[in-house]
Amino acid sequence: MSTRRRIKALEKKAGGSWRVHEFWEKLAAEVRRRRAEILAITPEDLRGAVAAAHDRDVHGPFREFFAVGTGGAFAPWAPSRPAGYLLPRALIEFMLHDDREWWVGHTCGRCGLKVPLLWRSSLDPNPPAELKVFPDCPACGWKTSYHAYSGPDREDGSPFLV
Repeated sequence: MSTRRRIKALEKKAGGSWRVHEFWEKLAAEVRRRRAEILAITPEDLRGAVAAAHDRDVHGPFREFFAVGTGGAFAPWAPSRPAGYLLPRALIEFMLHDDREWWVGHTCGRCGLKVPLLWRSSLDPNPPAELKVFPDCPACGWKTSYHAYSGPDREDGSPFLV
């Protein structure tokens, strides 16, 4: 089946081409909103570099912060940030300048900031010794972990879900 016929079939299934366009317009508006939200809490002197990195490659280093389905830079339970809050410079600098493969896999157990973990491949001739880029949160100094995405740590530092 040709691509044109597939598109027509999808449009028919969706109830007309206007619905397909409406979906993409809503998605694009949400990505623009998320982008503005992240840029607003990025240190001012780094905003241009972050915007350029996103514009160059929407699947690049800030993909999980800008993506619609991943919730941005913070865990869903994270408390609201005070007025004037800025993302830690160390986090932004790492995302902009580190060329190793990584993903946002840990979260701070106190403030809910998501932080990167490095990928480790069996094919890498020089694999990283440690996967944690930020074992302690660059924003508040609390420990980071996989479990903290689901809920904050207890006051004694133990994961909430244990």
